[in-house]
Amino acid sequence: MSPADPASSPDADLQVTTPGILVTVGGLAIAAAGILQAAAGFQLVTMVITAYWWSDVWMWLVFLSALPLVPVGFGFTTARGWAIFPALPLVAGAGFLSFTWVIYTVINGGFTLATVASAGFCFMAFVLAAASLPRAVKVRRSRKALLQGL
Repeated sequence: MSPADPASSPDADLQVTTPGILVTVGGLAIAAAGILQAAAGFQLVTMVITAYWWSDVWMWLVFLSALPLVPVGFGFTTARGWAIFPALPLVAGAGFLSFTWVIYTVINGGFTLATVASAGFCFMAFVLAAASLPRAVKVRRSRKALLQGL
C-alpha cells in the first residue's frame, strides 16, 4: 500500500474502532425507548387495577421488559459486544409487549399516551439499531483484532 492510501495510515485502526454517529444514535434511541417504556409500565403498574390476573402480569411484563433496555442502549452507543447482540431481540420484545398492550386498551376503550409513545419509540429504536448493527459488529470485530495484536 502506498502512503497516500488512507487504509495504510496509522489512524486507520482507530477509525474502524470508532462507532460513528449512527451507532451512537441507535444506542441512545434504545436507551430512550427503555426509559419511556419503564415510565409507561410504572404508570400502568401503579395506577391500573384490573379484575384479571393475566392483565396484571402483562403490565408487569411491559414494565420489566424496559429495564434491560437502558444499559443495553448505553452499551450499544459504544458498540460493546455484550450489548450489540441482545439489543434487537430486547427492543423487539419490549415493543411487541407495548404495542399489544396498546391494541388491547384501545379495543377496551382506554389507553395512555405514554404507552402509545413507548410502542412508537421501541419501533424507532428497533429500526435505528437494525440499521446500525452492521457498523457496530464491524467495530467490535476490529477492536477484538486490535486487542489480539497487542
